[in-house]
Amino acid sequence: MRDRRAPEIVDPAAIATGSMRPAATGPGAVNPAAAGQRGPGQGGHGTEWMPELDGRDDAFFAVWIDRQCTAIPGTRAGVILHGTMDRLLPAAAWPAAKPAPVELLRIAERAANATRPIIAWARRSDGKHGLDLLIGLGIRLHGGLAAVLAIVVDVPDGVDSVDPDALAAQLHMGCGWLDARLSRGEARTAAARIERASVAMDIVAVASAQRRPARAAAAVVNELAIRLRCGRVSLGLVRGGAIRLKALSHAASFDQRGRVVDAIENAMEECLAQSAPITYPALLTTTRISVAHRDLAVLDPVPTATASVVLPGPDGPAGVLTFERPADLPFDQDTVLLAEATGALLGPVLRIQADNDRILAGRVADGLRDGMAALLGHDKPSLKLAALAAVLAVAALCVVQGEYRVTTRAVLEGKVQRAAVAPFDGFVAVSTVRPGDHLHAGDLLAAMDDHDLVLERARAWADAEKSRQKYNEAMAKHDRPGAAEYSAQVDQADAQLALADDKLRRSRIVSPIDGLLVSGDLSQMLGAPLERGKTLFEIAPLDQYRIILRTDERDLRFVVQGQHGMLSLAGMPDDRRSFTVTRITPIAEAKDGRNEFRVEATLDNPPGPALRPGMEGIAKVETGTHHLIWVWSHSLIDWLRLTAWKWMP
Repeated sequence: MRDRRAPEIVDPAAIATGSMRPAATGPGAVNPAAAGQRGPGQGGHGTEWMPELDGRDDAFFAVWIDRQCTAIPGTRAGVILHGTMDRLLPAAAWPAAKPAPVELLRIAERAANATRPIIAWARRSDGKHGLDLLIGLGIRLHGGLAAVLAIVVDVPDGVDSVDPDALAAQLHMGCGWLDARLSRGEARTAAARIERASVAMDIVAVASAQRRPARAAAAVVNELAIRLRCGRVSLGLVRGGAIRLKALSHAASFDQRGRVVDAIENAMEECLAQSAPITYPALLTTTRISVAHRDLAVLDPVPTATASVVLPGPDGPAGVLTFERPADLPFDQDTVLLAEATGALLGPVLRIQADNDRILAGRVADGLRDGMAALLGHDKPSLKLAALAAVLAVAALCVVQGEYRVTTRAVLEGKVQRAAVAPFDGFVAVSTVRPGDHLHAGDLLAAMDDHDLVLERARAWADAEKSRQKYNEAMAKHDRPGAAEYSAQVDQADAQLALADDKLRRSRIVSPIDGLLVSGDLSQMLGAPLERGKTLFEIAPLDQYRIILRTDERDLRFVVQGQHGMLSLAGMPDDRRSFTVTRITPIAEAKDGRNEFRVEATLDNPPGPALRPGMEGIAKVETGTHHLIWVWSHSLIDWLRLTAWKWMP
């Protein structure tokens, strides 16, 4: 595999004529040193010193290509192009008095697009015997094209008399000086850019250290006056499309209507109108109008040099910085670049500080102004369509009427609910039902322990028999007083017996009605003591229900008896059931920080087997028609009225 760094050998047999043939290299080629050429140490490529030539690129390129071409005997012409891949410009030619041959420029163009040296053979353009050896070499720096070198060498003795690879390597070695020159230039540019960024960050730090915009502006202009050796630095901020002077260096206050202030603001407006830096005297690289800057420069008895840069902001120019210093110290390109870098970082900071310092009315006015500008401008059609749609929607809400429904939480209860309580103190013996069971009237719910009741009945029966026997004996003896006494004892004993029988009968707790067992589970309490009157079971019928609406006190005024509504239960969200309000109780109950009133309603249609007591859901009571704008906004309006009344003196 061929090395990418090896020369690419082509033969445009006179590139101008278009005939191509392979170039000859190999063992038979003659080494340039053996052919009388100077090596790297003799031709300026190795240890010989290359002067800086006062930093001028044109002089450096001229000297450099002269040494490159003179180091290779037989070189007839050479050219060096400097720039980028998109734009390569001639930097120097050798000999300087003659234009570079067309073939040389074409081989240079070919080398600019290649990653290795280009070698081509061509017939001599002057008609003499021999060939021309064209060598093109692209010089790259940091992965990008920096320059292109191309030379043409006369080879009178034929192809085998010279080694093109050695000549290309010799040229490549000599490019070290050019590479070093270009690297130093980039390093100086990067160092200058870093220095400018450092100074700009220092100025931004000075501005950020102040909380008030006026103090930040004063600190900035004073710092810039010291850093840039200026006699006066001015800062103006843009408000409402006009520039207003905000701060002057080394001045605590100034007259807004003074002659100097007017001249400075005119210079700032001139810079702002052109949106570019302006200097007076103007730099050679710029052609901008500087009439106001000239007037500012000659305003004082001692002429000065002036310059202005724009401070960009997030939504347009934020302001302008204007500099003045002695005329014998004019502004150069580096100073202007430093001022531009400072302004680029300083503009957003000053704009944010100024916006934060404004009162609420000013911010609201800016927001309204920006909104109206966007709404009435030529762009943003989607915003205009959205605004039109909003206006039409509000108009429709003010005209169209709809049903206003009060939304409440709802609970389903049995219309008649019976309770089974403990008839006397005792213990649980048997429990046969659990909540959710369907019951019929007379079904056994639970049984209490009747052992003591049986003994009590037996004792009462024995007492009754004993008293009856004594009564019979007294009657047989015609003992009327005794008979009357024993007769009363018999009645008492019969009453005790009847009571014992009643307790035994009531020890079996049965369902009083047909329905569903809502609550009560004694299956886990067998043998547990019970107190008389304690509720043990609750039974509700399955065909009669009522709805309890938990209505907020703010909506109670809209609910009246006889209104209709719809109920949606959580367990059956798709099943909507109609109801009618039957009763509004005047008792409030505090829940979740609000007062709720109990409103009762009944279902309009038979409930069906799917309903169960205790189900919850959402109910909506239809209270009448109102404008839609009122339906959606009356709650907020009522709250505002109440709050205003609360704080009203």
